[in-house]
Amino acid sequence: MNEHIQGLAKLLAHLGRPPSPQLSEVGRRWEAERYLMRTDPMLAALLRIEAIADDRAENHQCCASKIVAIRDLVRRVLSEIDGKPFRNPLFPLRT
Repeated sequence: MNEHIQGLAKLLAHLGRPPSPQLSEVGRRWEAERYLMRTDPMLAALLRIEAIADDRAENHQCCASKIVAIRDLVRRVLSEIDGKPFRNPLFPLRT
């Protein structure tokens, strides 16, 4: 977990906003994610997807609900990429 927090601190420093030293590790990670969501929402979503899949995100969910969280984040990123509502032409949604 420390490596993840250090990576976020380096990312924030690169973006021009160092994390507050008074915050706990969880607080710094939360602040870093919120800042990244405002500055680069797609990158923030992709980083959260990766962390959820690797059990590093504090979502305290069972594996089945993690799949739903990952699905929703991926759909949001794909919608942002092409500017249209999500649609998967290869594997259409069931109705």
